[in-house]
Amino acid sequence: GGGGNNGNCCQAHVPAAASLHVSALRAPEIANVTVAHSQSRGALFNVNGGHDWTIENSFLLNNGAAGLEVTGGNAHVTLTSLEIADNGGDGLVTNTTGNQTLTACTLKDNGGNAMTLHTPGVLTANGNRVTRHPNGTGLIVSAASSASTFEDNWILLSSIVASVVPGVVEQLTKHDSQNLLSNWERGLYIRSGTVDIDASWRKNPYPYVISPQANVVIHADAHLTLAAGVIIKAHPQRTHLNDPDFIIDGQLTALGTEENPIIFTSLADDGPGGDTNGDGNATTPAPGDWGRLLFRTHSQGNLKMVQLSYGGGGNNGNCCQANVPASGTLVVDAIQAPRLM
Repeated sequence: GGGGNNGNCCQAHVPAAASLHVSALRAPEIANVTVAHSQSRGALFNVNGGHDWTIENSFLLNNGAAGLEVTGGNAHVTLTSLEIADNGGDGLVTNTTGNQTLTACTLKDNGGNAMTLHTPGVLTANGNRVTRHPNGTGLIVSAASSASTFEDNWILLSSIVASVVPGVVEQLTKHDSQNLLSNWERGLYIRSGTVDIDASWRKNPYPYVISPQANVVIHADAHLTLAAGVIIKAHPQRTHLNDPDFIIDGQLTALGTEENPIIFTSLADDGPGGDTNGDGNATTPAPGDWGRLLFRTHSQGNLKMVQLSYGGGGNNGNCCQANVPASGTLVVDAIQAPRLM
């Protein structure tokens, strides 16, 4: 199913529909449904109304575009024991304003990203299995509360393991049961956003990568601790667009050691953390590939054995100011308790 024409011969290009489209249910509970071989999306759920929505024990397979899309307003959406596989586009796409819970779902062999999740509410993901997305990202979280939790999830064989907002990085990486591995390993990408709670980023077998044009901000009331050995690479921005910055309004503690320094560098730098962008020798790092570590007024910092390489880019994202003077890689406006060692 999923044909998009509505029977009017003069509207032959009406977009294809989902085979299963649900926008209003009195008791929104869907179970034991199979949607397969749709021309476009497999299923589309619009979860308005403030109800608790449950979708469980269902299959979304071999559809032309996304397997399942969930959109809408203030509703708690629970997805349990779904198999979303072999779809032409992304496996799962959510964009709601309520809480989202994903449990024991399997996503594999989809043509795009495995999961793209967006909610200002709490995201809970437990026991999910994501594998074989060589053309996409295993997990994208474009918005979620810092109270979100991730436990016992596997993300395997994706071009990029995950791309998430800064507020959920600790939650995604802190459990040893979390298996974030990939034969096409490209690191954990961090999107623009704010660390708004006290958090710690642990040393992982892969670098953290600041996404193109992204700024990571530590909120004035937050304290971020980087473990010894953490590697943070920034995506090079060699045009007039914004150079990635790491901005501290609160507190940053980064205490490396001689054996395990904390490193900020360019994504094109294949030394620390290896060839994270996977292009061999096609690109090499250059001064100005990223912006700066910026301590703003009233911030606090404690840095030891920290290496900053290939930074100092000065563009600020304004297309009409392509020649903004380059900044320093480490910029200190005012630190209340300055400890730079």
